[in-house]
Amino acid sequence: MNHPTADEDSAFKPDDIQFIDKIPPDIDITWYLLVDTAGVDNEYAKSDDWACVTAGIDRNNTIYVRGCAAENKLSVEGFLHLIDGEFKKYQPKRIGIEKNFCKTNIHILKTAYPYLRNRIIELKAEVDKTKFQRILALQPYIENKKLFIVEDEDGIEHPFLGEIRKL
Repeated sequence: MNHPTADEDSAFKPDDIQFIDKIPPDIDITWYLLVDTAGVDNEYAKSDDWACVTAGIDRNNTIYVRGCAAENKLSVEGFLHLIDGEFKKYQPKRIGIEKNFCKTNIHILKTAYPYLRNRIIELKAEVDKTKFQRILALQPYIENKKLFIVEDEDGIEHPFLGEIRKL
């Protein structure tokens, strides 16, 4: 961790983060694939990771996070392939991609993967807020036990809040 914070000072308490093995079968959830683009490695030496997260929300406004993928030093083509793989795995209703992901790349995605065409929506990044401010929007969900992280039995093991989790 780059800037560790004592548990009592942190916005999210480790005990408030809930993990589940499976999503209960009787819950109707609408799934979304959210995409955070990054600079192409040869253009930006210190670019962020390319990332995708599949999250869903049910009728009670409970959030479920079930798929996370992040890659560093990835080409645009590799990232388009990653989006396609996450789509095939989770079948989200919509795919939200930051508008800064050049129109050409979005066109290539829609052309190379035509079945994604009607699912893609462009999202404007909130540049007036820091990443820290944006993540705090989840705090009420976490404190009220309305956010679950679904572990993936086939997932890769990662250290998360002092434990090893399959994500």
